[in-house]
Amino acid sequence: MSKLVQEKLSEALQCHNAGMLQEAGLLYGQILQEDPNNPEVLHLFGILLSQVGDFDTAIASILRAVELMSVLIKETQMQH
Repeated sequence: MSKLVQEKLSEALQCHNAGMLQEAGLLYGQILQEDPNNPEVLHLFGILLSQVGDFDTAIASILRAVELMSVLIKETQMQH
């Protein structure tokens, strides 16, 4: 993850934790434009979407995060 993405994620988390969901959602979206397969951001974005009542998109985002993490875990296990 690039330093810029890390900074945006930190800002998004601060907004999310402060209840500034629109701002956090915009930042998560910007990160996902740059890194669409980031499971951490997909998970957090899914949580935010569920908080605003967009349950179908939330589920899709969280499922995608789980799929990506599963692949990463398998790849890590194959390397050892």
